[in-house]
Amino acid sequence: MKYKLIASDIDGTLLRTDKTISPRTLNAIRNAMDKGAVFAVSSGRAVHFCRLFEELTGLKDVPFILYNGARILTGPEHTVTFRQELAPSVAMWLAKAGIEAGTTVIVWSDDTLYVNELNERTERYKTLSLVPPKVFTDPEEVTRNGASKVLWFDEIDRASYLKDILEASPIRDKINYFTSDPRFMEIVDASCSKALALEKLCKMYGIAQEETIAFGDGYNDLPMIEWAGTGVAMANAPEEIKNKADLVTLSNDEDGVAVILERYFQ
Repeated sequence: MKYKLIASDIDGTLLRTDKTISPRTLNAIRNAMDKGAVFAVSSGRAVHFCRLFEELTGLKDVPFILYNGARILTGPEHTVTFRQELAPSVAMWLAKAGIEAGTTVIVWSDDTLYVNELNERTERYKTLSLVPPKVFTDPEEVTRNGASKVLWFDEIDRASYLKDILEASPIRDKINYFTSDPRFMEIVDASCSKALALEKLCKMYGIAQEETIAFGDGYNDLPMIEWAGTGVAMANAPEEIKNKADLVTLSNDEDGVAVILERYFQ
């Protein structure tokens, strides 16, 4: 099988725990690109990550799937080729419901990071996103233009409680939600997922589904792993994800992505 498109999650997959990319992994990606493959980033991160990724890797003209599929950027100028926001009423409901549930609410709207309060969780998220947050007090005001995604940040043992809130909500058919990190409940529009975005990207490039290979470690990666011609789970992924993947590679700290790319792009 000659793969023509490689899609990879970032955190817990492509990057090591210390948020660096190994020379081996970078060389494997460059080798695949030199042989004609398209390498695509597929992440829950925001648009600010595009420049950071380019600085980190030196790779240019890489397509980006961001906000867990709510945005696709292509070309050297990061042109937006797909964008689907949560409707204002839906984003507002999610912000209010999260506050009422006593969780930390994070809203990405107009590529700006908003939080309902500053605390240890938002400080951790700031370190991850590298974007300074702005505190909001009025959910309606901060969601008037909709939102790329809303994230509820809580303790792991509250995940099922938060999931139950979403399942029973009046907006259930208008949203799609995932846990990327066990403490992150990430919510996007119902028409968004990494799988749907990957499918759109393949159509843009004229690449068939069976010609794709996708790497991931989180539940937000599972739709993409299942959709791709070959779905690869990292060794550090939960067992459920590994069981549904076509292949399981080594962990993100053991050059798991490179191991597979070297096999197929010798």
